[in-house]
Amino acid sequence: MINYLLLGLILLVLALLFVPLTFRGRGRLAASISGEIELAWAGGLIAARWLWNQPEKDPFVVRLGRWIKSRPGSPNEPRPTSSGATSAPAPPKQAPRNSEIKPQQRLRSIQPLLSKNVIKESWLFGRQIWKSLKLRWALEGEYGTEDPALTGAIAAGIAALNGLNGNLRLQANFEHSMLNLQGEMRGRIVPALLVWECGRFMLKPPIRRIWWPMLTQKKLKNKGGV
Repeated sequence: MINYLLLGLILLVLALLFVPLTFRGRGRLAASISGEIELAWAGGLIAARWLWNQPEKDPFVVRLGRWIKSRPGSPNEPRPTSSGATSAPAPPKQAPRNSEIKPQQRLRSIQPLLSKNVIKESWLFGRQIWKSLKLRWALEGEYGTEDPALTGAIAAGIAALNGLNGNLRLQANFEHSMLNLQGEMRGRIVPALLVWECGRFMLKPPIRRIWWPMLTQKKLKNKGGV
C-alpha cells in the first residue's frame, strides 16, 4: 500500500512539473522608472505580482485561487519595531580580506571556467533556455540624444534588432535629447523542461570536470575530519 502511495505522489509531482509557469513584465522609462512583474502558475491558480513607483496600487499581491493577499504601502518603507520606532537598516557587511590569495591563484581557480568547451556548452545551454522561454516582447516610444549622428546610429541598431520575437516601434528625435519608452515582455516555461536542461548541462563532460572534483574533495575532507 505504501509503495502505491509513494508512486502516486511521485506521479503527482511529475505532473505538476509539467504545468507551465507564465510571466509578464511591463515598464515605463521617462522622468522616472515604473513597472510591474507578474508570475502565474496553472492558468493563474497561483499568482504573484510586484509593482514599483505606482503609489495608487498595492506594491505586492499574492493570489491562491480566490484568496488574495496584498500588502499596501511602499516596499521600501521602513517597518516600525515593537517599541514604535523604525528599525534602522543593518550596516553592510564587509567581505573578509584574504591577502594570502595571490592573483596567480585566483586566475588558476577560474581558468577551468574559461576553457573553450565550457564556454561552448554554456552558450548552447543559454540558447536552449532562451528558446524554451517563448519570449514575446514589444517596446515603443521616443528617444533622442544631443548628437544627431549618435541618434542615427542607435536607430540603425534598433532596426537590426526588430523582428527577434518582438516588436519595436521607436521613433527617433533628432532635435531634442529625450527618453520616453514603455514596453512589455511575456513568456512561459515548463519547470520539468528547465530541470531537464539544467541536469543535461551539469552532466556534460566539460561541466562535470568542474564540479565533480570539488564534490569528491569535500567528501574526502569530511571523512578525514571524522
